[in-house]
Amino acid sequence: MKKKIVSITILLMVLNAFLLAVSIKPVAAYGKDAHHDMTYSYAKTVGFSGEDANKIASADQAVDTNSETDGWTEGWIPYGDKEELKEWHACEDPDDPGYRNRRLNELRQQAIGPPKDLVKLGQYLHFLEDYYAHKYVTASWIGHALDTITGNDPDSPATCLENYREMSYQKLAELYWFKQNVFKESISGILSIEDVINEVVAASDPTWKAWGWPWGPGQKKDYETVTTEIREIWEEYLGEEIPDPIPYEFDENGTLIGIGDRYGDLYVTELQVPAYSVEGKWIEISFIVGNKGLNSSPTFQIIYGLWDAVNWNWTGIHSLIEDTLSPGQTISRKLKIEGYIFDIGQPICVAVINPMPEIDSTNDFAFVLVKPPPDVALINVTLSKTVVGQGYATNVNVTVANQGNCTEAFHVEVYANMTSIISQSVTLTSGNLTTITFTCNTSGFVKGNYTIWAYAWPVQGETDTTDNALSDGWVVITIPGDVNGDTYVNIKDAVLLGVAFGSEEGQPMYNPNADINGDGYTNIKDAVILGVNFGQQDP
Repeated sequence: MKKKIVSITILLMVLNAFLLAVSIKPVAAYGKDAHHDMTYSYAKTVGFSGEDANKIASADQAVDTNSETDGWTEGWIPYGDKEELKEWHACEDPDDPGYRNRRLNELRQQAIGPPKDLVKLGQYLHFLEDYYAHKYVTASWIGHALDTITGNDPDSPATCLENYREMSYQKLAELYWFKQNVFKESISGILSIEDVINEVVAASDPTWKAWGWPWGPGQKKDYETVTTEIREIWEEYLGEEIPDPIPYEFDENGTLIGIGDRYGDLYVTELQVPAYSVEGKWIEISFIVGNKGLNSSPTFQIIYGLWDAVNWNWTGIHSLIEDTLSPGQTISRKLKIEGYIFDIGQPICVAVINPMPEIDSTNDFAFVLVKPPPDVALINVTLSKTVVGQGYATNVNVTVANQGNCTEAFHVEVYANMTSIISQSVTLTSGNLTTITFTCNTSGFVKGNYTIWAYAWPVQGETDTTDNALSDGWVVITIPGDVNGDTYVNIKDAVLLGVAFGSEEGQPMYNPNADINGDGYTNIKDAVILGVNFGQQDP
């Protein structure tokens, strides 16, 4: 029974982690783009200073990032907190249908004061924003997470355009009213917001928080990209950069108790699979763990392993303990996972477990899919000649392919025996190939037989290097005019040149060895070279 309880606990924790990793909360209402960036822009628009505007906007955003107000229960298996969702996120209570309106008025009155309070104004604006976004959302453990994960996120401006537009105008009107009637300060000229609202809606995406493959066809616009684009729209509207939010800390009553976190704020980023066995029996993962908080973290745990996204369970799980991280400190880890069969598309999860509460736990988890490893290969190597006169050139045609899943830039080198004679860099997109023609001058080579081969230097993470080298046999460097490569220039060579005389490259009678000067034609120029050297023999 105990094992079963532990298994269920881990399952629920990872399910929740998976939702967190794709930026899905039971209820979060809009995002930083609306709660901070829009609020800051509107506060500046009506005449608040940059410092005061950021205090209002940061308090607005902090409702979503504080453990006492974010709508989540605390503990190992967080889920939607009904009371917090009612108190701070304007979710409807089926047992008290009028509560939303009463709470909205209560928060507004707290902001009016006395005393007048910029932080309370930001908290009131957060509830006002959610009042429109969560018009049909009930305070429950799951909220609108299912709508979000299926691509119908009610917090996306593109999903509920009219709600978003109405919220936007109401928030601007309230800031205008507070600036004039509560703070008793003059009002700036208000810029038109219709165009900027339309731009924000156009940049938004109703599937921005939905789960989707991070690579391959049908890739969706990810949440971070959308919010960055929206921030740039507001910055263009204002004509200035928007500052980052102040990390306000609230208690359960919304009272400001500090700035920053008490126990650090851990995160996982840059999760990759840089190495992968050809047989799929092991993978190597790399990632960075950091502390973006203002205080040091306690000793914490890193959990990593395989995640089964179909059956919602671990396929394999491992862990390690890390020491405290100072503010701003990061650590890089590279770990090998083996003992399983790793299929292409297998999700891998890494999580940091801070034993103490954090302000922002949405980036404590990261997912990545096992992808085909990088793989460049040589497909073919051909020589334009098998016999070349010393001092003249021959072409080596090398066909290379990118058999991996990402665009790769790599180096291709041609060798004569073990001597490098020429090289070139090439960039190839996934699944494509190209042929490189190397023109190799023989002036610096002594006469003799040479094995000609090419080598594609492995790219980072490549494990299959068996096809990175390829040879086309040998070439003879000899006396110019020695067409058959027997080290004599005699009647046999003259006959071969005579048979090919008058032909050009691509024609049936063309013999590249008889094209002594390599200009693509067998003509009098080649006959003169043969004639000058006629009768010569290498010892």
